[in-house]
Amino acid sequence: MKIRHEAHTIMSMLPDRQRAFIIGSPERVSECIQALSDADIEVWHAYPINALATGLMGTSNPPDVGPAQIPELFLNYLADIPPGPLAQGWRQPILEAVKDAGERYFNAADRNFQLGDVRSAAHDLCSAVNCAVIGQAAIRGWPHADASNDINTMLGLATGILPADQTQFRAVIDNTAEENLDLNSAYGAATGILQAVDHGYFHAFGYTTETATQLARHAFGLITQTGGPTP
Repeated sequence: MKIRHEAHTIMSMLPDRQRAFIIGSPERVSECIQALSDADIEVWHAYPINALATGLMGTSNPPDVGPAQIPELFLNYLADIPPGPLAQGWRQPILEAVKDAGERYFNAADRNFQLGDVRSAAHDLCSAVNCAVIGQAAIRGWPHADASNDINTMLGLATGILPADQTQFRAVIDNTAEENLDLNSAYGAATGILQAVDHGYFHAFGYTTETATQLARHAFGLITQTGGPTP
């Protein structure tokens, strides 16, 4: 099970603050991430943050257990639990971690723009936006393992309907008024930055360091402010 780097970054932010659950050091989080990455728990493959948070909750205070046994407890705890929305106590910490992770990527983008590395900066901006999408999907118990899940999440946030397949995706899009798709438009504009760089049209399309960052921050803000988590 591959843990996408944005999900890894979000989870790595958790030990930096006081949390609803005692989750230990960043090293413990990394151990659990690695254990999940090495495991073949098929049911959790599309829900990396949910798996990590749920597993950490189950191993937060194991009695008389050394650090080396944490990953095994983590995986055993997950084995009998189906994916679903995050426990209430995890939701706010995850959303806070999303903001921290987003700022890490925005800061990295600023540094890369200053170095003249537009491609890396564009990747950082898109990663920041991806963090916002992943966080909103995770707290709702929606798949968030890859870019195709992100696109579904954006439509789900905009319409309240998470498409089950491509046919339903098209049906939802076709029956949604354009003015109700602001979230999707903002997400599309942000991902368009990287596409422009990849095709050599960044400057030709009128992008600057400031406009690209502004587009990404606008998308990040809209996505992270879409309201409280749903059941």
